[in-house]
Amino acid sequence: MADLLKGTLWWSGNPTWTLVDNNMTGATLGATLTAAGAHDASDATHTDMTVAGDGVGIEGDAEVSGENALTACPAGGIKFVRLKVRARAVVAGAGSVQAIGRLLLDGIAYETAIATVLTLTGVYQDFTVDMAVDPVDELPWTVAKVDGHTWGLHVRAFTQDPGVWGTSVAVRFSEYTLEVWGEDVTATVTGASSDALPSAAVASQGNQDGSILAPLVMTIDGGSVPAVARSFEPFLRDQTTATKIPDTESGAGTFSVPLYGAGTQGLIGSSGAGNGINGTGAISGVKAYAIIRVSKQAAATITNVRFGTTMGLKALVTPPTIRDYDQPLTEAMWETVETDIIPTGAVGNPFTWGNGTDSVWASFFGWTMNFTSSGGGFTQVEVAEAWVEIIGPVGAGDTSAIELTLTLGMAPRIMKVQSQVL
Repeated sequence: MADLLKGTLWWSGNPTWTLVDNNMTGATLGATLTAAGAHDASDATHTDMTVAGDGVGIEGDAEVSGENALTACPAGGIKFVRLKVRARAVVAGAGSVQAIGRLLLDGIAYETAIATVLTLTGVYQDFTVDMAVDPVDELPWTVAKVDGHTWGLHVRAFTQDPGVWGTSVAVRFSEYTLEVWGEDVTATVTGASSDALPSAAVASQGNQDGSILAPLVMTIDGGSVPAVARSFEPFLRDQTTATKIPDTESGAGTFSVPLYGAGTQGLIGSSGAGNGINGTGAISGVKAYAIIRVSKQAAATITNVRFGTTMGLKALVTPPTIRDYDQPLTEAMWETVETDIIPTGAVGNPFTWGNGTDSVWASFFGWTMNFTSSGGGFTQVEVAEAWVEIIGPVGAGDTSAIELTLTLGMAPRIMKVQSQVL
């Protein structure tokens, strides 16, 4: 089964950073990374440690560490966690240097190496390490384990050529996040619903000729049962990243990727065309989702990636990772982004079925994925899938027969993690 990204965590408060100058050669700690800066997709916010020899007869050797608790881990089984760090090292002088980053848990640096930096230039690179077990006790991860640790980074940098005493290295790291992964397991259940949901044939997709295909997929999500309405654009509802809609720009401006398909329909309607999305039961809100990949050249910036709808611009819960446009863009770089629950429609009233002013269908008519570019060079946003969840209230006692597709996190697999150098 495919792995499922359950959530991305970051520091819940600013970490406390400590510098230790082992050889007393004047190592310095400049800027320090904050909780907000650790997941802002910007290299302008970073921790900066400079280490140098004394120019006479002593090599430089210093280390910096910082940690704090993370935001809450999502409920459910955990297959593995993925630590992601972004770093660079700039060397000045004729000698060589070494900078080693390690995972810090509860004040202890573990030999699960995040990265060994030997010949890096001033270009930032992304480093990741997957951990199927907790390094503290080598047992599978649980929500309590993830939430119970303080998480951080320990970096040691030193010059290492006897006789070349003036070499220095500046080490910077600008991102620190933890992804929690489960396993995507699909099962079909037919029975009676005790939760309220838009019931029975909740919202139906159709062929272009108006014939009904099948009920939309229903997925369990946080105690409520949402229906999924997919983009009218065929490329964005075929459930593969092989087909996508890219937008590549150069120069400053605000741009958008169309999510709506022919005729700006937005979401595919119950008849496969423009007569709205039909269903029964109260709607408590909707959430917009997309699978995207964002990249830029070094001189460019890209910000404000968000959905454009007839309800206005809708921010993402978590900003996307910004990739290097000049490096190969891989399948693993696609990520799912989402909005918070949107409780009301285009004119501020509760959502309705059909195609009226406050209907779900009308609220996403002509929707887009917007972004802002500035600086020099190219920026690019690619969209592979786009959909909207229609969420019903919990506990209203609907007992209609339903068929659900459940997405669950399997129990984690026990795996031994070896020390590794990336």
